[in-house]
Amino acid sequence: MASLEFIKPNHRRILIAGVPRAGKTTISEQIAAKQNLPLYHTDDLIESYDWAEQSEAVAALILSYDEYIIEGITVPRGIRKILPAPIPSDLIIWLPTPILTLTPGQTQMTKATHTIFNEVSPFIDFKALSIQL
Repeated sequence: MASLEFIKPNHRRILIAGVPRAGKTTISEQIAAKQNLPLYHTDDLIESYDWAEQSEAVAALILSYDEYIIEGITVPRGIRKILPAPIPSDLIIWLPTPILTLTPGQTQMTKATHTIFNEVSPFIDFKALSIQL
């Protein structure tokens, strides 16, 4: 289990972004249990929506709830859809490094995820935390 000391009681809107196999689901489940927050997995959108629709759906999740943990590889794309408006979150956690072996497709997705996160990070770095599991 990861140390969750950085999670404060007032963190009620948490976004967890990262590359494939970085531990997003694991840490989001731990934080959801600690904070008693609803958890939304953006991977659940992959089967139902195309690329652009996934980004829109994640943006809608971010904008629709007062309390949440939203985790997944599409979180940076959802953030990009909202910008330049403020992102309604208390904390954004970035997991930049896989902890398990990647497939070639996941390696490509890792590069794309880094590119998009680097694009949006100047707008969110005041509340973003990059961690390694």
